[in-house]
Amino acid sequence: MNFLKLRPGLLIYYRTLLMNVIIFTLTGWSAMAQKSKNTAYLFTYFTGNKGLEESIHFAISNDGYTYRALNHNQPVISSAAISLTGGVRDPHILRGSDGKTFYMVVTDMVAAKGWDANRAMVLLKSADLVNWTSSIVNIQKRFPDVQQTTDPVEGAGVFKLNTGEGYILMYDVYTKGRYQFTKTKDLKHFTVIDHDVKMDFHPRHGTVLPITAREAKILLRKWDIR
Repeated sequence: MNFLKLRPGLLIYYRTLLMNVIIFTLTGWSAMAQKSKNTAYLFTYFTGNKGLEESIHFAISNDGYTYRALNHNQPVISSAAISLTGGVRDPHILRGSDGKTFYMVVTDMVAAKGWDANRAMVLLKSADLVNWTSSIVNIQKRFPDVQQTTDPVEGAGVFKLNTGEGYILMYDVYTKGRYQFTKTKDLKHFTVIDHDVKMDFHPRHGTVLPITAREAKILLRKWDIR
């Protein structure tokens, strides 16, 4: 198994293992499981290293390129209610193999306490993208022999365009304080498309999930405050 390189003190083995398990056992991505056609995109992200910035935020897009923050770019889930540290980072969202259940994994961490304060992950589950249940997995206690690394790296995410035109890979260029977006048709050759992507918020590590028109309507009705 390849170990991802993360900031000092971040736990890498469990992150790789956990994401592999979730991706290969909870998600289907098949047309059979996905009864309704995806017509929009949900971006989950956090925004910074202090206070409410270390929380789960939502943004929505109709085309995968132009995004609008929901809830005035404020948290949609209380970090204090779901975490040990009071802050969460790096949200990764997935659709379950049944096509209607959603899962999120976030890092339980407050940056102000130091990078080695990361000791847990929070697992979340929802049937409607609005109401979530959560569980905390304390990695230090559950996996005392987990490997760590001192090499830095930032999060990345990939999603398939609903048009079938390929995939978009995005990642946080943390030394420059910005996201970068690339497009590919074969997951081998990538073209930078930063000039095509627009959003009214500044994200940190996050993921994009293709969603249906009904799911987009539920999110907009709940958090589209203008």
